[in-house]
Amino acid sequence: MSDGADESRSLAPGFGWFWASDGFSMASMQLGMFLIPSVAAVVLRAPAATVGAIYVAQTIPYAVVSPVAGALVDRLGARRVIVAAHALRLIAATGLFFFSRDGALAWWSLAAFALTLGVGNATFDVAYQAAIPALVPADRLTLANSRLQTTGSVAAIVAQPAAGILLERGGAGIAFLGMIALVVASLALLAPVLARLDHRAGARGSHSLREAAGFIRSNPPLMRLFAVTSIANLGIALAAPAALLFYYRTLGLRPDAVGALAAFALGGSLAAGMLAPRLLRRHGLQRALVATSFTNAFGFLVLPLLAATSAVTAFTGSAALALLRGMATTAYNVAQFSFRQQLVPLQMQGRVTGLARMLTWGTVPIGSALSAVLLARFGIVAGIVAAGCVLAAAGIVACFAGARAPDEVSSSAHVPDPSKART
Repeated sequence: MSDGADESRSLAPGFGWFWASDGFSMASMQLGMFLIPSVAAVVLRAPAATVGAIYVAQTIPYAVVSPVAGALVDRLGARRVIVAAHALRLIAATGLFFFSRDGALAWWSLAAFALTLGVGNATFDVAYQAAIPALVPADRLTLANSRLQTTGSVAAIVAQPAAGILLERGGAGIAFLGMIALVVASLALLAPVLARLDHRAGARGSHSLREAAGFIRSNPPLMRLFAVTSIANLGIALAAPAALLFYYRTLGLRPDAVGALAAFALGGSLAAGMLAPRLLRRHGLQRALVATSFTNAFGFLVLPLLAATSAVTAFTGSAALALLRGMATTAYNVAQFSFRQQLVPLQMQGRVTGLARMLTWGTVPIGSALSAVLLARFGIVAGIVAAGCVLAAAGIVACFAGARAPDEVSSSAHVPDPSKART
């Protein structure tokens, strides 16, 4: 324990609190992303198109709310934005708990709470990512992001299987009560460092979204990274409802077994989070983007073949593919987060992060909506195959993106105010 504390202090004062809070926050987010569509599919026995609509409600705030949240972070500082985001998440989790306890959950109420939770998650996500460069020096961002991704994976490894078990044996109300506890714990752990985030992230100066958009347009490496990420997120959004229904209705798995598959995916995330800094130093950003995109594509394109195998083989194969996809996704995230945070000036972190979320997550609700159409018209397998093809397209685009490591582009990047830049 002392070694871990020393390491967190060596990254930056206060990083240990931020690190611990992020673990509980990621656990609550992952639990919500797993529970809400699972309740729709298992408890409400909702049609495939409705499950897809629930995913849209969860993800569309990332496209719509993120730019506003980013501007608020740069104008007001991270403290107020993070507290407001936790309040929204707490309202959604509390509503889900009371509605499920009283047996009043319907698809429309589930979608409404999913939307509220999505707004809170999107707002928190922007503020949290913008605050990391305020705490951590630029040369340690890759290590910091690696640790945050690793810890988040550990927390989620516990949360998602636990959610599956609770849903299977205790009902949705108990699981949603767990969400409330995780959100409260996240905010409590972050309290000692909130004032520091507000002081560092709330830099004075212009707070125009147009200024941030101009910065993005003037940096081709950033634009190419956003293009690849947008395509990859479209594929993942196509896959999420289809894969969930494949597990429940094609393979006949119970919620606790599907939660176990989520744990394998998060186990892959844990391994990738630990290895990502070394792999990025050795192979570079572009190879990481290409490799992770094609790995994700393979993980989904092979999945439908498991329907023709025995129950044991289907579960084992699903677990192995989930592990691969978890590794690929986390390695990609560590690479792209560190790249953007090193390239962007501190006083612009909130707005650029918000616009990045709008550009890269804007394809997520589109993918979820397309998935609902594909599932309704062509079935579960068609949705999974379409997702794999889109992820393969992201890998092809990454081959020609010409992205370089952050230290290769930071010195030549256009920075409006060099005196305040972190690069």
